[in-house]
Amino acid sequence: MLAIITFILALLSLCVSAYQFWQNRQATLRRPTDRLPADNPLTELGQRVVVLEQERNALLRRIKALEDTRPAAPAPTQPQNTVRPATSPASPPVQPPVNDPPRPAQPVAQAQRPAEVTPSAPMPYAPSPAPPAPRPIPQTFYGRTADLGDGFSVGGLLTVPDRDTIFEIHTRGTGQADFQVSDTPDLQRLALSDPYSYLNDTCAYTAQPRPGARIVTIQPGRLHLQGEKWVIIDKARISFQ
Repeated sequence: MLAIITFILALLSLCVSAYQFWQNRQATLRRPTDRLPADNPLTELGQRVVVLEQERNALLRRIKALEDTRPAAPAPTQPQNTVRPATSPASPPVQPPVNDPPRPAQPVAQAQRPAEVTPSAPMPYAPSPAPPAPRPIPQTFYGRTADLGDGFSVGGLLTVPDRDTIFEIHTRGTGQADFQVSDTPDLQRLALSDPYSYLNDTCAYTAQPRPGARIVTIQPGRLHLQGEKWVIIDKARISFQ
């Protein structure tokens, strides 16, 4: 008897254990994420999926509700044929009454004539002053010696210095010019080699010339143009240092 009772208790215990195991299995199938810890990424992902599913269902319900409440589009209207009214015949012109006197014709407006300008008295003619004559450009010529005795011939002057052009002639316009002995040492030595031939007719000495001295022009001489000849008006004053 004791053995039977022990067998029955063991069987009941087995049945209770099997029932608890079945309930736990069902709970696990219904909530598979309950066994996962709260901070598990799968738990968070499952929750997001559930939330997205709920939002999608709510959005579908709103779209369906909007489609149900949208009014139907009106049917296109057929264009009506517009009938143009018939053109009424032109009415005859109204004749003026016989008793009305004819109106005088309006004068045609004449084009305005420009106001006549009274000519003013002519201004006295004042000739414009003649432009001043251009001043001659000073030029420098070079001469060897007074080849005409009392002057230099125009044809014997040069525009560039040469190895024996002892004199420098500077024109001042209006047929006037000044002349002096060149400061070039070679030309001065040439003049001192024969002072009588080169300097006697053109220069006035303050001292007797001597070889190796330096010729200094104290006062330039003056020339005046007469035809093809530069006439010596005043001799040049020179000294020897």
